[in-house]
Amino acid sequence: MIQYRRLPVPMGSGGTVYPTLVKSADHAVLIDTGTRGGFENLWQQLEEHLFLEARPLDAILMTHAHQDHYGGLQQLLERMTVPVICWQGAVEYYSAYPDALLRRAANVEELASRLGLSGPIYDQVISGYDRLAAQHGPVPIQSTLEDGDVFQLGDIQLSVHHHPGHHPHALIFVDVAQSLAVTGDNIFLKFRSPPGVEFDGSGRRVPCLPALSENLMRLAQLNLDRALPSHGPEIEDVAQVAEGSRNAYLRGAERLRPLIEHGQRPPIPELMRAAFGEVPLPYWGLRLGFLLGYLDLLGAGEAYR
Repeated sequence: MIQYRRLPVPMGSGGTVYPTLVKSADHAVLIDTGTRGGFENLWQQLEEHLFLEARPLDAILMTHAHQDHYGGLQQLLERMTVPVICWQGAVEYYSAYPDALLRRAANVEELASRLGLSGPIYDQVISGYDRLAAQHGPVPIQSTLEDGDVFQLGDIQLSVHHHPGHHPHALIFVDVAQSLAVTGDNIFLKFRSPPGVEFDGSGRRVPCLPALSENLMRLAQLNLDRALPSHGPEIEDVAQVAEGSRNAYLRGAERLRPLIEHGQRPPIPELMRAAFGEVPLPYWGLRLGFLLGYLDLLGAGEAYR
């Protein structure tokens, strides 16, 4: 029987992220690597659950390229040789880091200006990229996965589903035999996944929440017994939780409908207050993804791209 063990790794914010160790009798795969600051914690758990059995790690699968998921990747590769596998569209991000991150930073700055953000709010939304760029270097990718692929290593067999919305690289890995999925940041039990703020090749913002909403329905249709998310408790009755999350996004969007009727374009701060009340400055970046996603769901996002 294939074993799944979530490895708790501390985050700088005080939360926890859970990479997942997948083990068969002969092979082992790690899904995500946690944070840079929590790497020693991850390494100790790999020693306890894998290396003390004199077993190697055969591969690293990446759900997506957010720092709490890839932060420990470079440190892990400094200690051992193991192939890294990601979504086929994510290769440039990992292999051309930090240039890919800094291009994203430029896109965020331009969007913040187009949205009319200024002062401390503008500074908060665009902050953090220089720090991350200085912390990490490029990582080689050995092979890639696409939607519909099957990753197989001995008895480990995982169906691959590309589920963009929270992040364009996002993958979930489904063990059909056990009716179980490792879901990254796509779905949570006690809160909703933040929609991404992402861009096309020309730097134009693309709608993320409609894609996330659609992919939650795809996840619900798998009728899985369990989901292992990257944050928070394990999930049972995955379909019910996925449908509940999707409906919560729709309810959030409806709060904004009176403000955008008749083609009006209220400023972002007004919309933010209507959606969330007074938002503390440190949470503006996170809430902006929700807000723009709500506007996209309502068909009003074009004016905020």
